[in-house]
Amino acid sequence: MSNRRAIRTDQINKSPLNLLNKQNSAKTYGAKDEEEVKDMGTFISSNWHMNPTLRWINENHTFLSNVKVAGYENAHGFRQHLWDMLNTYEQSQEYQYFYQMVQESYLDFIFEAWLPPSARGELFNKAIAIKDAFTNGFAQEKISDMINEYKDNIVIPLLDGSINPVVEGMGQFFCNFGGHSQHYTFNGVHEIKHLRQRLLSYQPNNEFLVAGLDSIKEQYFEYLINNNPLLYLRITQWAELFALNPKIKIIANVTTSRYQSKTAFYDCEEKNEIANANRNKVFYTPITHFVKNENGDNMVSIHKAYQGVKAFQESIVKTMEEVKAAVAVAEKDYNNNAELTADSIKNNFHVVLNAANVDDYDEVIQWISWTITDTHGYDAAWNFTFEYHDFERNMDYHMVSNRKHPYATIIDLDLITWLTDAHRSQISNAHRLSLQNLRENHNYALSRLAQQMSNLVVAFDASIVVKNDTFRKIMQ
Repeated sequence: MSNRRAIRTDQINKSPLNLLNKQNSAKTYGAKDEEEVKDMGTFISSNWHMNPTLRWINENHTFLSNVKVAGYENAHGFRQHLWDMLNTYEQSQEYQYFYQMVQESYLDFIFEAWLPPSARGELFNKAIAIKDAFTNGFAQEKISDMINEYKDNIVIPLLDGSINPVVEGMGQFFCNFGGHSQHYTFNGVHEIKHLRQRLLSYQPNNEFLVAGLDSIKEQYFEYLINNNPLLYLRITQWAELFALNPKIKIIANVTTSRYQSKTAFYDCEEKNEIANANRNKVFYTPITHFVKNENGDNMVSIHKAYQGVKAFQESIVKTMEEVKAAVAVAEKDYNNNAELTADSIKNNFHVVLNAANVDDYDEVIQWISWTITDTHGYDAAWNFTFEYHDFERNMDYHMVSNRKHPYATIIDLDLITWLTDAHRSQISNAHRLSLQNLRENHNYALSRLAQQMSNLVVAFDASIVVKNDTFRKIMQ
């Protein structure tokens, strides 16, 4: 075994993976011009600095929780959906992740398009029952009986029905999951999506996509166009890559000694022709086996894929118009609530000040002086707590006197009913002392800098004298 059949990276035409590559004309994608292709490339980017939609969403994320979007609990759900789609496209530029994502989407397709809700429910409910039996320490014999019942009464009938002619080989997929040695895998299954994930985790990488897909290829692609058009676009790009590089027979994800991974391509039919002594390679097959059309061409229509993404983009733009309009209203409400909250803090704060006892006036003035000027007076023992209403959260909160913020910005002496000219003079004097301290500290800092500069000048002049003396001695 050797790596002699490896194909050099610079010998592979990877242009199909780049939607903006000028080697591909706009007509290739079914676009009206190159500007439309460029616009599409910006839209499908997961970099929020480049993608104006993501950038706007991130800049206005504060208000998304208050915005309802059709089909989502709120705009945060919409943002997550968009991000997942874009990130899927970005990550699938590496074949390992692309293959995994196709696997997952294909299993979703099987679950959603071919397994009726009742069948999914039966699979899930029985899995939960087996998990509970194992967790509660049921006898092995009873657990085995439950597994056999699961396989014989639920899995096998499904495979003998609509699924079996569609996906040949799915029988092993389900039956292995229900095997005697696999019953522990039901642990952690709490939702139907967990069952799907566990089923996927027990399916070998290289065989999953091969079995029976040709017979439902068109239905699967239509499912992708409607549910994940970006993944379908990536499929067409990889299919085009393999069409342009017919030498590629095997693909491997190679882990290096520095724990980095990369995609490698090989011109050979069998994995045993490739060195794998360190077991640092995971092998994959090109997707050409399931993207061949009736004419035997290796490419799925990239034009169709582009139009699907274009329709997806238009739907996002339409949704964003609704989101922006709702965010504008939410922002206005947020600002109004912020003003109401600020008024609540200010009013309740001054109620506390006005309720102070005469004996506490001096200590209150000292506290105000400290708060405004950041100077003397915090040695006062006056403390207080007051309640205000947060209109954004629609909850009551408490504030205490040992925090400066936001008191320094909300204190209004005109609202303190018992304040006298003598009190104002005391506060002014505290301000004067604060300025005096600032100036003294500033002047001291300047004097220190001046002394340091003087010392540097003296040291520099001395070094020049020494340098000249040394030079003269050498030249004599």
